[in-house]
Amino acid sequence: SKRLATIVTDVPLDVDIAELSIRSPDYDKLRQLFTELEFRSMLKKLPEEPDSSSSIESAAPAGFELGEFHIASSISDVEKLLDEINQSRIFSIRVHTTGGKPAESELIGMAFYAGSAGVYVRVKSGSDAQSLSGVLAFGEDEEPFAVDIEVFRRVFENQDIRKIGHDIKLDIESLALKGVLVSGIDFDTMIGAYVLDPGRGSYSIEDVVLQRLGLDIAGQPVENPVEKRLCAEAEAAFRLTPILKDALRRDGLFELTEQVEIPLVPVLADIEIQGIAIDKEWLAVLSERLNAAVEQIERRIYAEAGHEFNIGS
Repeated sequence: SKRLATIVTDVPLDVDIAELSIRSPDYDKLRQLFTELEFRSMLKKLPEEPDSSSSIESAAPAGFELGEFHIASSISDVEKLLDEINQSRIFSIRVHTTGGKPAESELIGMAFYAGSAGVYVRVKSGSDAQSLSGVLAFGEDEEPFAVDIEVFRRVFENQDIRKIGHDIKLDIESLALKGVLVSGIDFDTMIGAYVLDPGRGSYSIEDVVLQRLGLDIAGQPVENPVEKRLCAEAEAAFRLTPILKDALRRDGLFELTEQVEIPLVPVLADIEIQGIAIDKEWLAVLSERLNAAVEQIERRIYAEAGHEFNIGS
């Protein structure tokens, strides 16, 4: 024991003592390591701007930021968005709901990105919609301007117009509950990130953007913060798609993603929308029976032990 506790002072080391002197941290390597290990709180303690000699590989050009957007405030804005989508034939979507599960939340708006800038469109449904040039709108001369979901039915249900999202299954479910079926799913960046690295603790859009683009989109203080954040996430999914697809091809995982994982998304969405029928009354009776059985077993245990104690311990 004494030998084990004695400090060894004669270990041969090929290190010059000068190499062990205190130096400035290598922030680039730290940022790369903390990103890889998902140390978000540690990342926030690093200097905001990486060193000019940064060696971190980032797919984003210097000075690039996500989130250039505007909120649709007229039918003209909506028509321009639809024209851009029809020309690009691919767009990313981020649905805005009141929160929670799609079946328990209300659709508030949608963020789109089709290659130029994000567009946030407020959504409203009701019988008081007015029709103009085939577009249903609410309060064009009032705030806030909103459109009926029917405006986007054609692009959502068009198989030839490809859709991108991050956990797009939730978007599909929210729209399906409004009677709009989404087809033509091109890619899901959350699934792509998972297939590439299934051991990570988080696949949130901000974590994937930080890992792949080297950008932090969490909590940017701006006007219309929710709308900007959703547009930034839609743009992020759009820009991440080719990067993740290339990585999947390099790792030989693209066919798995394209032929198995992505086609499964609408199937799972349909399953979750349909749900499972249960007999709530029978389950309540079963619960009472199980509780009674547990109490009976507990009494037997206490009788065998001779006193009561915490069985769960």
